[in-house]
Amino acid sequence: MIKDYIYALKKVYKAGRGQCIKFCVINLLLYVIQPFNLICYKKLVESIGGGGGCSSVFMLGLIVGNGVLSVIISNAIQMLKKRIQNEISLALYSTLFDYVSKVEINYLDNEQLYIKLKRAQEAVKNSFSAVFFSTSEVLGRTIAFILIVKMIINESIVFFFIFLLMGILQNVFINSSMQDTIKVMKETEARKRNIEYYNEILWKKECVKEIRFFNLAEWIENKRRKVFREIENINKKFSAKWTKINIGWSLFMYILEGIFYGLLVGALIANKIEIGGVVFLIQCHGTFISSLGSLLNIYPEIKKNFYYIDAFISIEKDSAIINCNARTQISNLGDLKYEIEFVNVKFAYKEREVLKGINLKISKGEKVAIVGENGSGKSTLIKLMMGLVYPKEGKIYRRTKKYSAVFQDHAKFYTSIRENVGFGNLKKLYEDNFILYTLEKGAGDNFIKRYGYDLELKVGKEYFESGIELSGGAWQRMALCRCIACDADIIFLDEFVSALDPVAEENAYKLLDSLFEEKTVVAVTHRIGILSKMDRVVYLENGKILETGTHEELMEHNEKYYCYINNRIKETN
Repeated sequence: MIKDYIYALKKVYKAGRGQCIKFCVINLLLYVIQPFNLICYKKLVESIGGGGGCSSVFMLGLIVGNGVLSVIISNAIQMLKKRIQNEISLALYSTLFDYVSKVEINYLDNEQLYIKLKRAQEAVKNSFSAVFFSTSEVLGRTIAFILIVKMIINESIVFFFIFLLMGILQNVFINSSMQDTIKVMKETEARKRNIEYYNEILWKKECVKEIRFFNLAEWIENKRRKVFREIENINKKFSAKWTKINIGWSLFMYILEGIFYGLLVGALIANKIEIGGVVFLIQCHGTFISSLGSLLNIYPEIKKNFYYIDAFISIEKDSAIINCNARTQISNLGDLKYEIEFVNVKFAYKEREVLKGINLKISKGEKVAIVGENGSGKSTLIKLMMGLVYPKEGKIYRRTKKYSAVFQDHAKFYTSIRENVGFGNLKKLYEDNFILYTLEKGAGDNFIKRYGYDLELKVGKEYFESGIELSGGAWQRMALCRCIACDADIIFLDEFVSALDPVAEENAYKLLDSLFEEKTVVAVTHRIGILSKMDRVVYLENGKILETGTHEELMEHNEKYYCYINNRIKETN
């Protein structure tokens, strides 16, 4: 815990050194003002009791000055808090982005990883800064507390022990409440994510049509209400329990305060304390308890924040972040015989063996299709080639690191046409001729004629008032444009014509013969039009390569591949 606590403080300090130093100094000054103010009040009352005069005016001026200075410092602290939080977000979000960019694709489907990422985001948004601010506050309060204790003991050691008893009892109560709060937070976390999901799908464009068609809105709303009631019931139980405890505790604390004020009045009547001392002790009462509370409360407060910070630490150290060079052997030697080579590669997902001893060699410039029924392992095979997942056994060799892809579940970037294309080659993002040439090749003349030559045109009416909406086929053509812009040595195509109309599909076939003529192409597809144009077809079944050859050769063999294609033709007809 101490090691992680120091780690969190270092992270914050590294994110904004200058702002952190300023915050600590100013915050310290704010708490030093408190005991000084108490002394001024005591002196003012004593001065008034002694006849007033210039000393009273002077003390009153000091009190007013302290008040103005406290307001200025408080505003400066709030401003610094925002700046420090911004610096933390800027520095630490990059760690999360880096993690997501490196973690195996399959891990992103893991619910526990999703939960961990959400907690880590909360740590970046609030928890790291909260730990730093609490630590700085405790430093200031410790100094103020020591000074206040010294003054109280000088005034009356009896009242010091009364304050100490009240402060400890108060913070035992607060600590118990904090522990229960953390339990409720853990218990409702998953349910809150469910509510977020139900809220989102009700207006998510991809879901709205089916929700209306199947009349699902009422059912979804009922599910949302059910989960909401579950959260509400958990919170009600918590509130009911602590309302009763609060009432009892408040009565107990009022009795203690009554005893305190009774002793104070008794001491004043017995002339054991002066009126200035009475005013001083009454003011010290609240300051002492709040200062002691902050000191005793730092551990549960930090523990609460580490519920989220631990997730961030885990992500930073997570073994799922794997250096591709450590898990696969990548060779950049120009004379390597094969562009891609698999040597006895095995892959398992959640203890289920997906690929079983794959041996495969793909030569430079070769066009290879990966074919098989659903669950045969073809998608995993191409992911291994791209380095999106890593083998559990065996070796993968690639001659080059320069490869690109078009995915069936391609990204939709809600930004400009220029950026949608230029993301494939950021170095040429602002070269208009290059972007237009790529658009012409990947999206076709009709796309340019329809939307003009405005490369800054925004895509997505959901995010831009003047934005345009693209069809599924148009989005896929944008993905194809990015692939072309990359000018890679190896092209991976994962069902890349699935959303294209017949004309666009025919144009995609022509791309294989023109733009990708000298490229190495690996395609996951079942389209016969593409299969017949490939140099080689690799047929997978149950994680093993059963057949390999040209489309014509495999059809002549009249075996597994032949049956697969005939079944596809029957389904199409």
